[in-house]
Amino acid sequence: MLFWLLNKPFNYAVLTFQSEFARRLDAPIGSKNYGRLTVSTYYRAEAELLDLVPKEAFYPSPDVDAAIVRLKPKKPPFKVKGEKAFEEVVRILFTQRKRKVRKAILPLLHKHGLKGTEAARKADQLPFHDKRVRELAPEDFGALANEVSS
Repeated sequence: MLFWLLNKPFNYAVLTFQSEFARRLDAPIGSKNYGRLTVSTYYRAEAELLDLVPKEAFYPSPDVDAAIVRLKPKKPPFKVKGEKAFEEVVRILFTQRKRKVRKAILPLLHKHGLKGTEAARKADQLPFHDKRVRELAPEDFGALANEVSS
């Protein structure tokens, strides 16, 4: 639902999420909570944790606490050649977050028609090819998407 919302025009949204999910919206780079949701949110909106809601505030009581979050749309902080390509790069790379970019990007390169040594050569020429996916800043994903789509 959040990915859908981020692709729609809105002035601001106040939402309640499970607290673990809410922490992923602005997780620090490299943390266990850092992922596709963090990068996508950073690109499209400012996320602010307004309050925590204990699980006992609900009936019946769920197993986890909740968090109230405000999302305010913003202009993207960096340019990408194509937002679909950017979203695809982020989605595919985070399926292998512990791998280095040169290995994690291969399925995407194969999808774009590169095979074998040609794909490996292209992967080695990409920026950040020697970094682990979880270490990339959101802007790095934008740079990778621009390179792959060119």
